[in-house]
Amino acid sequence: MTEMGITNEAENVLICLRNDRVEAEVDPKGAFVNRLSIDGETVLFPRTSELPKRGGIPVLGPTPGKVAGTEWGHLYSDERMPQHGTDRVILWEIANMGDAQLRLRRYIGPAEFHFAGRKDIDIKLIESGLSMVTTIVNHTGSPKEIGHGLHPYFDTSHGFDVTTAGLADYFPLEPGKAVVTDGRGLGRIEMVIGGSNFVMETNPDPVKILLWSDKPDQYVCVEPWHADRGSGIIIPAEGSLQISTVIRKI
Repeated sequence: MTEMGITNEAENVLICLRNDRVEAEVDPKGAFVNRLSIDGETVLFPRTSELPKRGGIPVLGPTPGKVAGTEWGHLYSDERMPQHGTDRVILWEIANMGDAQLRLRRYIGPAEFHFAGRKDIDIKLIESGLSMVTTIVNHTGSPKEIGHGLHPYFDTSHGFDVTTAGLADYFPLEPGKAVVTDGRGLGRIEMVIGGSNFVMETNPDPVKILLWSDKPDQYVCVEPWHADRGSGIIIPAEGSLQISTVIRKI
């Protein structure tokens, strides 16, 4: 059985998606997945109105991170952009909504970033998890560079570990210190959350993986970035690029 519910919290519309095993809460402002539980187990540290900058899955873009010489600016000027970009702070349009799935949409223009096009995020519950498919469409007649990333806060309150070779040795994390590593070959990251096994699968492989937490006893961030610090991904002229991320129980 699949369900969809809409609630209002402090004048913000929140959308709740449910199936027999999975429940997720989505905030169209910032395209946040606020909460995710699978088989009753908390997977993400919950994002709340009291702590809106921590928890859930923030979407990072069109500049996920620092750009050399521009502080938090975009790739082609020294204009300042919010940390991790504007994706996570603007109100996205609800382009489509159905049983246990949701499409959020935003448009990006030259006044904000050296790009003209559209970004869609399809959020869908699958049997044992959550799928997020991002489609970036270039409306211009020349190839354009742009960045994209996700910043999931995995809940650690009942235990957490990453078991994938190449990442496991970084744990436990030093509070407040980010680890940046090559994402090639890390399209599948296995982890243990509260005693159960989970996997995060990203296609294509991320350019970078960032690991970070300021409170490792509450949450750990394992972030797939399709952008480097100072460079992004190339969208063909009048073309598009699709990035898929799945978090599921195994």
